[in-house]
Amino acid sequence: MIYRKTTGARIASNLVLQYESDCEYWQAVLRWCVDVLKLLCERGLALRGKDEVIGSAHNGNYLGILELLSIYDSFLAAHIKKHANKGSGHTSYLSHVISEEVIGIMAEKVMSSITDEVKTANYFSISVDSTPDISHMDQLSFTIRYVLPTTGPVERFLQFIPMLSHTGRDIATTVLDFLKEKNISVLDCRGQSYDNASNMSGKYQGTQQIIKNECSEAEYIPCMAHSINLVDTRWSARADAVAALSRAHKENIIVLEEFSSDQNQPAETRAEASGLLKAVTLLESLLQFVKDLRSQFDDFEAKAMAKCDPSDMTGKVANYADRQSQRIRKRKRHHDQLDSVRDVTLTGRDMFRVTAFLPIIDKLYAALTQRLAAYSDLREKFGFLSEISNKTNTELKAAAEKLVSSYPNDLEAGLESELLQFAHLMKSIPRGSSESAPSLGGVKAAQRQSPQLEMYKIIHRHDMVETFANVEIVLQLYLCMFVTNCTGERSFSKLKLLKNYLKTPWSRTAYLHSPC
Repeated sequence: MIYRKTTGARIASNLVLQYESDCEYWQAVLRWCVDVLKLLCERGLALRGKDEVIGSAHNGNYLGILELLSIYDSFLAAHIKKHANKGSGHTSYLSHVISEEVIGIMAEKVMSSITDEVKTANYFSISVDSTPDISHMDQLSFTIRYVLPTTGPVERFLQFIPMLSHTGRDIATTVLDFLKEKNISVLDCRGQSYDNASNMSGKYQGTQQIIKNECSEAEYIPCMAHSINLVDTRWSARADAVAALSRAHKENIIVLEEFSSDQNQPAETRAEASGLLKAVTLLESLLQFVKDLRSQFDDFEAKAMAKCDPSDMTGKVANYADRQSQRIRKRKRHHDQLDSVRDVTLTGRDMFRVTAFLPIIDKLYAALTQRLAAYSDLREKFGFLSEISNKTNTELKAAAEKLVSSYPNDLEAGLESELLQFAHLMKSIPRGSSESAPSLGGVKAAQRQSPQLEMYKIIHRHDMVETFANVEIVLQLYLCMFVTNCTGERSFSKLKLLKNYLKTPWSRTAYLHSPC
């Protein structure tokens, strides 16, 4: 049988022409709708309003923009006039149903593009963090970081994943299942960054350790923002509050006493009133600062004493310094203990110092030491890159040997000779030289960012990847490491737009693919 390609030669030629005409019509309508949806999604604007009535002032941004565009386009105006406000069951491409379907298709396309970029980049790092949504369901924000030859390092938020458990194993299982679902190999993961909660950072059952068991090269780097926040927010921000309390100490005591004794105040308020009586260098200096606090107990005590009421100096304050006024409990002795061994009796002052002041300082010091160790390890591996032009051959050889031993599956023994040659190349490009930057780097000194990123771009701009293949991998490994997980934190603000009180009853697929 001969297949007739010409429409006019077919038996149902009129039907074919009608079908093709209808396809062209609805494709033209769909192009208008898709363009408006892309605009709103890119800017994170809400699509729907209180109704879906054309002509209403409350029909939302999507229909409102289509109405505006129809003023200047006769085709769109004719379509809206013919098909709008017909109710469910009538095809118009103007309803929220088709909008959500189109957004879902665009979301799948974006996800596919990101996963393709990750596979092309070879190496990546991950960062996850969680927050409860308005319905009190914890959502795990999944962020990935990788390096592209054209733009350098990029961080992409991928998806919110519902969480039913906060254990390190369950979170790690969620992360591994998500990577498997997106066909991203965990063996290419070279870094992971989370907050410093024990379920994430634990050495045995923490998320980072479980993922590291799957991929030994996935180094854990504590989020720098959270580490600095330990001091910046929890100390300096509270220091402001403490300073305000210190300035008005007597006035606050009077107010609290009034609240505590005022029977007109609610019981809860009265009870509360009664109970109220950068980066590695920064952490190193902070560590020393905290360590020095252990020997400053006398200074803190003197300042606290100055805040006390003088009339009470012979009362509670006196008992604080002298415990002889209290009954001393005798410890029960066993038959094999000598009577000559005497119990140690501490004064109230010493008791507070030993059981409260020193443990707090030591715990803070231990936490900072643990976090600094991860940053120090990273600096030992990649720190030489920032001053590669000033390093001796011996230092470069030692650095190459350490990197090859740390990443045996990624780097070859030829890294040593490549580093030596690359160091000589970088010496011919002095930093801060406005003449050398455009000729080789292509970026003026004032616009430069990190030296590692500059070196990475130099290699790719001048097609030297084959010459310095191992050096390029080293730079890529370093640049794909998360320093902070601020991208995940910023996604939380978008979650409030994605799922507000109006969208709580929505299905998971609907609000995940909705821009607002």
